[in-house]
Amino acid sequence: MEEDFGFRRSLHQASGVRSMKRYRWSLGFFVAAIVWLLLSVSDGQDQRQFFGLWRLSSLIIGLGFFWLTIISALSVVSRQAAFKGIAVTLALGFALAITEVISWFSTDGLWTAGTLSKLGTEELVRETHSGQTYQDLFNRWGIASDPIAFEYTTDRRGFRHQLDHADPDVFLLGDSILVSALLPFENTVTGQVDEALDEPVVNLALIGIGPQRQLDMLKANVADLTGKRVVQFVFEGNDLLDSSRYKQGKKERSKVESRSFLYPLMLSVQRWSDPVHPVARRQMGSIQGKDYAFLWDRTSFEGLEDEIQNLQSTLEETRRFVEQAGGTYAVVFVPAKIRVVGPLCDFPEFSNLLPVETHLNPLRGALTEWAERQKVSWLDLTDPLTESAQDGAIPFFPGDTHLNAVGHAVMAKSLLDSEILSYRARDH
Repeated sequence: MEEDFGFRRSLHQASGVRSMKRYRWSLGFFVAAIVWLLLSVSDGQDQRQFFGLWRLSSLIIGLGFFWLTIISALSVVSRQAAFKGIAVTLALGFALAITEVISWFSTDGLWTAGTLSKLGTEELVRETHSGQTYQDLFNRWGIASDPIAFEYTTDRRGFRHQLDHADPDVFLLGDSILVSALLPFENTVTGQVDEALDEPVVNLALIGIGPQRQLDMLKANVADLTGKRVVQFVFEGNDLLDSSRYKQGKKERSKVESRSFLYPLMLSVQRWSDPVHPVARRQMGSIQGKDYAFLWDRTSFEGLEDEIQNLQSTLEETRRFVEQAGGTYAVVFVPAKIRVVGPLCDFPEFSNLLPVETHLNPLRGALTEWAERQKVSWLDLTDPLTESAQDGAIPFFPGDTHLNAVGHAVMAKSLLDSEILSYRARDH
């Protein structure tokens, strides 16, 4: 009897020793997690991080240590509890993997299917959508702003227009500068020019495309241009980037962004835990206490200077196509926000945008010389937009890369006052 009791006591002591070892393992993993997270804190000056402290790789390693802490603690209870913890982890991982595979092989990805994510990025024939949206930079960087109501109507060609002109005389060719999703259509340059002319005017414009893709759209939508005019809008902000993407066969959104389930989920968690992007303060200035955000700085053209020649060649090809089809061709240059609004702003000392002159794209000068050399009808909107800003009527949205109603009114007036259209105003 005493031997049996001694045997059981020995087993109990041995079990206690094993439990203490498991507790030590659990405590060790916990300490390792804390130490790792403390040592892997990053300053995050250029990108969002989780809780403003950690990159994704660092957080995954830290969570891995916490997971080992939990499994070790469960093993103290029983091996069965530890096995259940591992099984739950594997089941969750398997479910996420299956969801990711399904998302990749679905038509649009699980996050974008059934949404308006394509609005303005591709042709949508005779559709009308309405809702609320936000200024792009404030929204991207997590800066609070009021929502903006929008209505987006497309014509028989799939581009934004309130009217469905069957046989237009003027085609405005471009990108999001013409789409102008934040404005009522009648306030856009297309809407105002269409209202002012005796001739119907239409958009051929989509968000996030450059001159090469614009030429593709023109060829796909118009064969005979006899007696018609094509006015192409070149945007200083991102047309060199768009040209580079086109040449490399890249789309604005990568497959990971558009098809993945886990990647946008990760970004959502990151944005929730670190609401205001750390770069925001270095990419903003102020005018009389009002904040203005800027995106297209020197990073939009540094290293892409060779694309200027490619862009010029594309414009020349577009001109040849238009003239061979019987039409006339002109180019309108739209400056970036930093060129027009930047000189009026007060920037903090740590700003990425100082000095402002270093962020002015060489595209303007190159295209001005090109237009003179090639005798292309040319309208540079820099001066009228700058004059408007200097007079206190800022032509850009504060938290967006695009022109506001003031800017579009300036564009429309400049275009109508130029020799490009040689218009006859309607009698009202």
